[in-house]
Amino acid sequence: MDSSDPVIASYDVYLTDSEISRYVLQYLDRLPDYPYDDRHGQKPTSFRLKPKTGLVEVDVPINTRMNYDVNKGLKYGDALKKSRSSQEGGAFGMAGGFSGGSLASGNKVKMEAGGDVEMGGMGNGDSASLLRVQTLGGRIKIPEEGDPVYMLAAFRGSELLR
Repeated sequence: MDSSDPVIASYDVYLTDSEISRYVLQYLDRLPDYPYDDRHGQKPTSFRLKPKTGLVEVDVPINTRMNYDVNKGLKYGDALKKSRSSQEGGAFGMAGGFSGGSLASGNKVKMEAGGDVEMGGMGNGDSASLLRVQTLGGRIKIPEEGDPVYMLAAFRGSELLR
């Protein structure tokens, strides 16, 4: 045993042949210091899967408190709202087939200081939709000979959950 690389923990392993599908989602462009989780205010809120085509979408909240351009958020949010409601169900994500019906319309945009944002060019009764959610899309990779086999475990603290 190499003393420069000591074993720091040891766990019993329980293998299951479960009928439950589990997916490990990888975001290669995302820095490991900023995971999509509740602590960073970006816990995924929705997951959509098309099992026959393998298309996947995950909705993740956008942190609008830092590094966020409100004007662009309003522009893209309004364009997305119009796109989704242009036809019954509208477009929804990269697959276009993830329609859950029209989404609820956005609320008036409130600034954190308590004031409202003046919305020029909006018709009477229209409310602006601030882009608050990003949809990440991808495809499930079909396993090929020689691909790594992933094992998944859940821990609470240092305890392995069964």
